[in-house]
Amino acid sequence: MKKRILAMALTVTLAFSITGCSSSKDTTAPAPEEPAKSGETEETPEAKEPSGTSEGIRIGLTFLDLDNPFFVAFKESIEAACKEEGVELVFSDSHGTSEGQIKAMEDFIAMGVNAIIITPQDGEAVLPQIQEARSKGIYVVCHTIMPAEFDAYVGAEEHDLGFCLGVAAGEWIKENLGDQEKVVAATLNYDIAPTVIARKEGIIDGVNSVVDNVEFVATETAGETSAGMAAAETFLTTYPDLQVLLGINDAGALGAYEAFMDAGKTGEDILIGGIDATDEGIAKVAEGGIYRITVSQNPEAMGRKCVEDCIGLINGEEVEKEYYAELVAVTADNVKDFNK
Repeated sequence: MKKRILAMALTVTLAFSITGCSSSKDTTAPAPEEPAKSGETEETPEAKEPSGTSEGIRIGLTFLDLDNPFFVAFKESIEAACKEEGVELVFSDSHGTSEGQIKAMEDFIAMGVNAIIITPQDGEAVLPQIQEARSKGIYVVCHTIMPAEFDAYVGAEEHDLGFCLGVAAGEWIKENLGDQEKVVAATLNYDIAPTVIARKEGIIDGVNSVVDNVEFVATETAGETSAGMAAAETFLTTYPDLQVLLGINDAGALGAYEAFMDAGKTGEDILIGGIDATDEGIAKVAEGGIYRITVSQNPEAMGRKCVEDCIGLINGEEVEKEYYAELVAVTADNVKDFNK
């Protein structure tokens, strides 16, 4: 049974990628010249002797795209945890491509790292590399996207992420637009990543669980700021009565925010919300304008948990197979608890 600490029951009064991807080719970090001190690729997990320490551990890290603030915070947390533990970290930026991640995984395996942390672009595409790594005694900790095989998983259930935002948005609509017969709404999705489709569906389900006067009239793929802005400009041209726009991440939703501002749609009847609780998203919520909600899944805690799981697995400790982060809707009521 999955352990889920969910915030779908949280309302707006309670005091979390997906990401934008580019089509550029992968630039993989070169392997350090020194060979791995432990975890030779020929070893099996049974052959590793637990040391009880983090000395000599090397971890490979690859995720989606550093253009997304969520992953910047995630990477910084992993770097800090590795530094504290005396662990060597090898990072490869896949630029949001499965090809880049396959190359990164192959490089990590060739280096003989002890563990790999990966946020897969496509869990099926990198499954052969995950299987090869595990067959050679390299532990694989997956983040956000859950492939068919892994040693530990850290993330948040996609539908629950969207549902958390949807419930908070529904509560705001009920309080501020509840007397309207119809509220016109749109979503920004990332349907090119199959697992993230559930996040968009969760947004809609969350809203509809609170109010019944919202009509979702449009959706568009937009995981980064420029795409979110372009999508919102199109929405506003086609649906000038649009009042609510909810995105599957802050990056795209913040682009939509700019489009709404440029169009003069800045009134008390406008709601824009996103997911990830990035610094910019939190700052916009704190301003008290039309960007009213973001959802925190705490990338800092997630990053640290990934490192802890890697070290625990390498040292022969039992770790939680699936760990689900606490989701919190960040609104005007609790943003002071998140604003740095």
